[in-house]
Amino acid sequence: MATADHKTPQGRGSRDPIPRGHNALPPGKSAKRLYSIKEAAEYLALSTWTVRELIWKGELPHVRLGRRILLDLQDLEALIVHHKIRGP
Repeated sequence: MATADHKTPQGRGSRDPIPRGHNALPPGKSAKRLYSIKEAAEYLALSTWTVRELIWKGELPHVRLGRRILLDLQDLEALIVHHKIRGP
């Protein structure tokens, strides 16, 4: 069964420009690296104030761009690993 090649306004085919090889992100994973405090709080299932307190105590590194405070996904993952409790 043949499929039609639908054209986009730029004249390109409908194929995905990102190859789906071994370097592709798993389904549901975002390529976004920096998160706002609110987004980081949602990611960590914490309140925004708890995330702010972690930043103020120096437990969570942050990136300041102008007045914005952003959190690196790698630092959020490291926080999770650091606080993970292992069984006996």
